[in-house]
Amino acid sequence: MMTYGQSGNVQFPARRLGRLWLLVGLTLTLVAFGLAELGVDPVFVSAWLVVAGWVAAEWSRNAWAWVFAAVAMAGHAAVALGVAHGWSHAHALAHTQAVSGFGPGLYVSYAVVVLWVFDAIIGACGLPWRRLHTLTRGFVAFVVFNATVVYGTWPGKVLGLTAFGVLVAVWWRGRQPGLPSGSSSRAS
Repeated sequence: MMTYGQSGNVQFPARRLGRLWLLVGLTLTLVAFGLAELGVDPVFVSAWLVVAGWVAAEWSRNAWAWVFAAVAMAGHAAVALGVAHGWSHAHALAHTQAVSGFGPGLYVSYAVVVLWVFDAIIGACGLPWRRLHTLTRGFVAFVVFNATVVYGTWPGKVLGLTAFGVLVAVWWRGRQPGLPSGSSSRAS
């Protein structure tokens, strides 16, 4: 199983697993769109897919979990723009301004999607990308934290902050997600 930071070619089983994660992410995005027909908020569901994928990727240090999380983020952006804003960038910009007080924050969301997907592709191909990945992880953590605080419902804020707290504890105890296997500072 490929973990963060490995370089070299991805072996066939890893590619197969990567395709599976990609299909799962795309399928769940389509499910989130379909939930609108059932009265469930697909933006909420897709946002939690992003958080769950992000936590799983950071916890497991699995590059394909990172791919899933990146696909979930791209799916969430599509669901939010399509369902909540009727594919209107102007409406999304006005909504971002009304909710957060910073309309250009929408461009930050676009940037995190592009950077995260690019980072996931580079990592899934087994190319060395440690500096880019470290930057991406920090940017994603910043955006997920702020999105949870700004856009989340109170139960969502509590769950999101709890998930963030778990990751801070993981990072603090020295697990250091993002390092190649064997490079962790964990005591055995």
